[in-house]
Formats: sequence, structure tokens, C-alpha cells
Amino acid sequence: MANDKPELAEALEKDENEVRRLRSQIVSGARKNHILERELSEIDEKIKLLIKNRISVQEVIAQSAGALPDEKGAVAGSEELHVKEKRSIYEDLFYQLQTKPRYLAKLARLVEGKDTPAFVQTVVFDLYGDQYDTREERLLLSMFKMMLQDELAASSDKGSLLRANTAVTQMLSAYAKRGQGLSVLKGVLEEPLKKITSQKNLNLEINPTKVYAQMITDFETKEGKESPLPKTVDDDTAAANPEVKKIIQERKELLLANADIILSRIVSGAESIPYGMRWICRQLGELARQRFPDIDRHQVGSLMGGYIYLRFFNPIIVTPDAINFVDTKPNRTMRRNLILIAKVLQNLSNGLLFGDKEPYMIIANDFIKEKTEVLQKYFQQLTKVDDLNESLQMDKFLEHTSSNVLQIQLNQIFLIHTLLHKHLDEVCGDSSDPVHELIKKMGAPSAAVEKVADRPIILQLSDVRNARVSTTVEFVGERLPALFLQAKKSLLALLRKLPSNPGKHPSILSFLAEQRANAEAKKDTELVAQIDNTVAVLRSANGMNLLPKGSNEDDTFNMLVWSFVQEALNRRSRIEATKKRLKVVQGATETIETHHKYLLSRLELYKMYLENVRKGQSQQLALAAGPVAKEKKKIFDTVVKMSHEQLETAGIVTQTNAAVKRAVLKKCYYGFTMEKPGQFKVELHLKKGVEVKLLKKPIELNLEDLLQMQEKGVGSYEIDYVTLNVNLLIHFLNTKFMVHVAR
Repeated sequence: MANDKPELAEALEKDENEVRRLRSQIVSGARKNHILERELSEIDEKIKLLIKNRISVQEVIAQSAGALPDEKGAVAGSEELHVKEKRSIYEDLFYQLQTKPRYLAKLARLVEGKDTPAFVQTVVFDLYGDQYDTREERLLLSMFKMMLQDELAASSDKGSLLRANTAVTQMLSAYAKRGQGLSVLKGVLEEPLKKITSQKNLNLEINPTKVYAQMITDFETKEGKESPLPKTVDDDTAAANPEVKKIIQERKELLLANADIILSRIVSGAESIPYGMRWICRQLGELARQRFPDIDRHQVGSLMGGYIYLRFFNPIIVTPDAINFVDTKPNRTMRRNLILIAKVLQNLSNGLLFGDKEPYMIIANDFIKEKTEVLQKYFQQLTKVDDLNESLQMDKFLEHTSSNVLQIQLNQIFLIHTLLHKHLDEVCGDSSDPVHELIKKMGAPSAAVEKVADRPIILQLSDVRNARVSTTVEFVGERLPALFLQAKKSLLALLRKLPSNPGKHPSILSFLAEQRANAEAKKDTELVAQIDNTVAVLRSANGMNLLPKGSNEDDTFNMLVWSFVQEALNRRSRIEATKKRLKVVQGATETIETHHKYLLSRLELYKMYLENVRKGQSQQLALAAGPVAKEKKKIFDTVVKMSHEQLETAGIVTQTNAAVKRAVLKKCYYGFTMEKPGQFKVELHLKKGVEVKLLKKPIELNLEDLLQMQEKGVGSYEIDYVTLNVNLLIHFLNTKFMVHVAR
């Protein structure tokens, strides 16, 4: 050890410290992003209900106000007291769950409904939240293997595995999109998706019926008159139209070209896929062959595609705006473009050709046949990874600086307790099982607390139940790792200083005792104090289970010294490996932080929208406000009068109550007014003495509703006894009113 170069050790220590720091940020950031994504999804659904007036704005504001848990904690209540009273049991329980993945593997197949998201978060982001911790990663992947074994054992159909939206598939999806996975998605998909969505006029629709309907819509909206084409035709008639054929042929080439670009990006990035995801693909193949001996390689590839493509790549292709891969939210046409690309690639990953279910997609079958082997080779390449124990070698110097401490919310504790209590026999079986005993000992679980009362709890997980060190949150979070580093540093500094090496001694303790005696004989009080201090620090670290465990104290300290020797021998290669690891961790940290900022910006937009709703404001009113409001006010006072005959001639009115005589219709006219930008009122006016059943009351028209009808291909709008052409009505409102608002 005397010849060891301290400058190399210092460089290595510096990089390893930075890796630890960033790892901590990744764990915390990935967890926060997962929570935010869940909350934003719930807020989005509630806003949809709000728009339909099914819930109050206060409910949605309450949801948005608590999108992220309060990390500072809340005032202690009876629920927290419940945890304090049973803290040691909960710590033992979560230690058992974390270190013996079979419990969570069984529980994952029993969780249902509203409990699923919180369960997924607890397992993937809390119990096994550090993807760079080889211990946690090994345990989590072991759990996934057990889950897959159970899924395959319960499945009689090769093609149904991992297709349903269960806790198992949600856990696999959440695992794939943690820090490193998100970086891979960014590297593979961001560039092509930005390019596709930046083409504002790109339309890849190849469904003949939709292409035909869009032709009519485009003609009528542009020309302001009724299209000469029949409004309603069957699929075969639409497909036979020469113009439709021409459009579809052009779009087919564009669709397949874009699908090929994304496919090429995916298959060229096999080596960038995180080890854990590749290992899961390997397990899928091996377990499937055990369960279905007659399964062929294409069916095995389909199973892998059900994970790596369906659960990892596909959601981002369809909704790139969910993780800020595109600059603006795709419109309806652009979203449809992405869906069509995803359809082609999904059938390719499933090894399926299009058929009668979606006949218009059959034109993509030649592409699927051509690219099948390309994807098969990709799946095979993914599975070329080492065994779990070979790949995830325990890194003593990184792993022992992260104490086995779990930060978890009150409601997560209560949820796991509730689920185990409910499914105790299915999960544990034998009444002598340690988890079975713990649940029985605790009794009935507490009910979930209100969101504002939910707060984080620190549990120190350990198998040494009777030798627990009482610690505060700060001590757990910072002091224990520092103590290990101090022990390592003290011993290394001492060994470098001592004139001889401990190689000939049976233990490091006996060597240090001999050196201490020599120092005392020389009256070197400084060295004596240094030796005493080092031994004290080593024993403190060992007492807190921070050192690699040997059969006794001598064995533990000898193992520690031997690990130092190994580190010194491999230091240069270790420095290179650590720098490479640091680069990966830095990329993951940056991706997570960028995504977090984006999620927070979405939350702020939601809050601004809800505040406007609460105040009775709207975007449409804002259009009419400001310094130009007076200039535009006159358009709101304008009444555009159109006779019934004029509307029929223009094709806006397509059908009228058959009982109304033509002579009467000649005496009817309509008054159109714009009450707000995009909101119109239509009143029926009759000459004196005329009575007719056309409109029961004035019509309220919303341009946004009409545009949505147009996008959905709804051509007619029936109101009372009158049927209107949607396309021509939009054209009329645009030319008579909206053109003036836009000036």
C-alpha cells in the first residue's frame, strides 16, 4: 500500500462522489416526475369533466394544488402516531419485502384499479428506486422474473402476454422510463418525431373513407359551395375514386418512409438500451420457451416486442408531447399521423400482417414482410447480455455509501399494509412466514389520510432488529455514508504511512496492534492516536453494518483491506469505467431535470386555466379585450340576414321539415350575430302572420364545436327541424364574421 498513488485515488474518489450525488438526484427526480405525470393525467381528466360541467372547478383546483407531496412533512396526527407506535414492525416488514422480492411479485398480480398507480410508485420508485444501485437493481429484476414466471404460468395464449394494462405491465413501463431509459428515448426518438411534427401540411391518412370525406370538406370549406361528390358512400366506392387512389398512394409512400426512419433509429440503438430492459427481454425469451416448447423465434420476438416496443417506444411515438419531445401539441391530423406510424411498427413488432379488421392498412404488409428479419435481429441482439450476477457485480465502494433507508409516504405504508392484509394467504401462505407474522401482529391497517395530511416517513431497513441505531432523518441521509467514507479514508491514509505492509499478518487488527506497539516504543504519540482513531472509526462503521460482512470482526476488516488492494490494482481501468458511468449518469440527470421543468410548466398552465375559469374568464373573451376592442366592437353589433332560400342555395341548409310548404319558407329569414369571438346566435324571423316549425328557439353556435365536428368527419348538423352542412356553415361564419376579428 505504500506504493499506492494517492492522486489516482483522489481522482477516483472525486468522480465516485459525483456519481453518488447525481444518483441521489436521479432517484429523487424520477420519483417526482412519476408523481407529477400521474397527477397531471388526473387533472387532465378532471378538466374534461369540468368542461362538461360534471364537477366543480374547486375540485380540480384542489387536485392541482397538491400535485407534488410536501417533502417538509406535515403536522403529526393520529395516523403518524400509528406509524410511530409500529415503526419497528413497519421497518421489519419493508425490509422483508425489499430483500425477498417474491412477496411483491405475488402482490403485483393481485393489485387492481385505483391502488395500482401508488403500488407501482412504491415498488419501482421507492423500494427499488436507485437504478444505479446494483443491490436494488438485482432485487428488482429478480422480482420481475418471478412476475413473468407467474404471468406465463397463468397464460394459455402466447399472444396475450403483457398486452393488458395491469400492475405488472405498468411496473415494467415505469421501470423502462426511469432516468437512463428516458435518455435513450430522447436520443432515439426526439429528432425524427420533431421532424415529422414540424411538417404542418403532412397528412398520412390512408383510410379511403376518411380521405374521401376530407376531399369533400376541403372543397366546401374552400369554395363555399356544395361538393358535387355524393356525401355518403361505402368503403369500396370511396377506395375506387381515382383522386382517393392517387392521394393514398402518395401518402402510403410517406407513411412507410417515416415508419422506416423511426425503425432504423430503434434497431441501431440496441446497445444503448439499459441492461435491465435487455435482461427482461432475455428472460421473456427463456421463460416463454420453457412454458411453450413449440414456440418459434418470431413468436418469441413478438413477446419481446410486447415489452420493448409496446411499453417503451410506442407511447412516446403516439404522444411525444407528453415528455416535451416536440415544440407544440400535435393537432388532430398530426396525432393521426403518429398513430398510423405506430400502427405499422406495432404490427411489425407483433409479427402480424394487417387483415380484415383494418383493410386499409393492408398496403403496409409488404413493408412488414421486408422488415421482419431486421427486427428479429434487433430482438436477438437485445438478449445478448450477461447473467444477472455476472453483470451486476457488487460495487463495495458505491453500495456501502447508501444506507438501507426508505423514504415513503404515509399512504403508501397504509396501502401496502392494506394489500397484504387483504391478500395475506395468497401472498404468504404459511402462517409461520415472517411477513404473515408481522401482518397478524399489526392487525387491521389504517385508512388512507387526506392528501394534505399525507407526508413522508423515514424507515431504516435492517435485518439486525435488536441492534438498531436510533437516528434522525439528517443522520440517516448524510452521516452514515460519511462514516463509511471516513473509515475507508482513515485506513488508507494509515496504511500508506506505515513502513511495512500487513500481508504477513493473520488480520489487519493484529497488524495495527503491532504497529501501535512499535509507535508507543518510539513515543510517536501522533501515530498511536491515528491508529486508535482508525480502529474506532472502523468499529463504528462495522457496528452500523456499513462494511462488507465477514464471519467475525477480523474477517470483516480483512475483507475491507483486500478490497482496497483490488481497487489499487484495477484503479486505472476503474477510473475509466467510473468516468464512463459518470457521463451516463450526467445525461440521465439532465434529461430528468428537463422533463421535470416541462411537467411543472404544464402544471402552471393548468393552474392558469383553472384560475381563469374560477374568475369567469375565458380565452375567447380575451380575444375581444384590449386596445383594439373598440375597433372590433362593431362586428359584434352586426346582424347578418339570410333568407331560408339563400341558405338553401348556398348549400348551408340541406334539409327542412317536409311538412313546411315552400311558399312559407320564402317568408322566413335568419339573423346571425356574433356574441363573442367564435360564439354565434341564430334567430328565425317570420313575416307577420306566418307560423312555421323550424327552430324551437334561437340557435347557439360555437365555432370550436363545429370545427371538432368537421375533424371527426361529421358533415351534417341537425337542429330541431333544420339540417345544416357543417363545412359550409363554417365557411359562412368565417367569411362573414371571423375574418374581421382576425384583422
